[in-house]
Amino acid sequence: MSILRAITPRAVAAILALAVVIGVAAALLDGKNAKVEAKLGQEQHEAATASGKDAVETSTGVSARASQSDRTTLENDRAIRNAEGADMPVTDDLRNVTLRGLCQRRSYSDHPRCVQFAPAK
Repeated sequence: MSILRAITPRAVAAILALAVVIGVAAALLDGKNAKVEAKLGQEQHEAATASGKDAVETSTGVSARASQSDRTTLENDRAIRNAEGADMPVTDDLRNVTLRGLCQRRSYSDHPRCVQFAPAK
């Protein structure tokens, strides 16, 4: 008896039904995968946008703080120069103590006038 004769109409129907189920499942999974990929792409886009926005806000904040620091420096300079006794001579000891204090700050440590106070290496 050949194999073809052993296949009954019921077996053929079952095979066809299985093929349809597999086809439908594959189509649904492809559709679901496409939705997942689209959502992932959207989330990546949103994350990149948020990251860019954070970078701009950070940069703006740094710039604003630098501007405020510059204004503070100018205001301090004016206040010192306009203070009573600002035109009086300063002793070498007072000048050195003041410079030494400023030179301990990172922002002044590389200033040429601070070299004299730098520890020997």
